[in-house]
Amino acid sequence: MAETKLSLISVQAESQNLAQLLQQQTQETATLLNQQAEQLEQLKAQSAQLNSMSQGIAETAKIKKTLFTSNIVLASIALILLISSIALGYVSKSKYNDINEMQNKVDYLKSQGGSMFTMECGGKLCVELDPNVKESYALDNGTRPLGIVREVR
Repeated sequence: MAETKLSLISVQAESQNLAQLLQQQTQETATLLNQQAEQLEQLKAQSAQLNSMSQGIAETAKIKKTLFTSNIVLASIALILLISSIALGYVSKSKYNDINEMQNKVDYLKSQGGSMFTMECGGKLCVELDPNVKESYALDNGTRPLGIVREVR
C-alpha cells in the first residue's frame, strides 16, 4: 500500500508537472501568437507604405515621361523658330539688297539726267517719255507724248 501511495503521489506530482508544463507552453504559445499578430500588423503597415511609395514612383515616372515629351516639343518649336528667323533674315537681307540695287539704278539714271513720271490715263498706268519729242506717241490731250505701260504677269 505504501508503494501504491507513493506511486499515486508520484503520478500526482507528474500530473502537476505536466499541467504546469502545459500551462507554461500555453502561455508561451499565446505570447508567440501575440508577437506574430503584432508582426503581421507591422507587415501590413509596411506593405501599405510600400504600395503608396510604388504608386508615387509610378506617378513620378509618368510625370518624367510627360516632361520629356514636353521638352522635345519645346525644343522642336525653338528649332523651328530659329530656322524661321534665319530664313527670314536671309530673305530680308536678299530683299534689302534687291531694293538697294534698284535704288542704285534709279540714282544712276537720275545722275545721268533721266527721270520718269508715272500717272494714270484712262485706267492704265502711263509714263511720260520725253516732253520734247512729238513723234508717233499717243498724246494726252495733244500736249505731251505718253506711252502706256503694258502689264506683265
